[in-house]
Amino acid sequence: MGAKSIADLGIQVFLYKLVKFMYKIYFILTLCFLQFIFSIIYFGEHMTAAEIYQIEGFDPKKRYFNRNLFIHKKDKNYLAQFTYETVPFETPHFLTPIEAVRELVRTLQEKDFSKLRAKINFKGKNYLTESEPWIDF
Repeated sequence: MGAKSIADLGIQVFLYKLVKFMYKIYFILTLCFLQFIFSIIYFGEHMTAAEIYQIEGFDPKKRYFNRNLFIHKKDKNYLAQFTYETVPFETPHFLTPIEAVRELVRTLQEKDFSKLRAKINFKGKNYLTESEPWIDF
């Protein structure tokens, strides 16, 4: 009977940890959804991204992050948009997408983000696989 009690306790611990893990996933997905909605509201009309970069590094609290950075084309110019934890960042217009990325990175570095690097993942609707190199800033 003692062995069964230990096994039951093990199952209860496992289920507790599983529920706790699922709650964290739910919380993270909810934050991502809210971040998306907030960025649409803040940046106004939803624009289709001309390019999507992946940016990673460390935030001011030295926590690692990895997010998408959107490059939008307006007329013949490009602007970068990025949201980190409900805080939106947007650059002015530049002639090339990489200039907009560099300006956004400079803005993040001024806010104490560090060890930033980025790479292009999508050009229009075309996924560029993992072949594109990282650009360190």
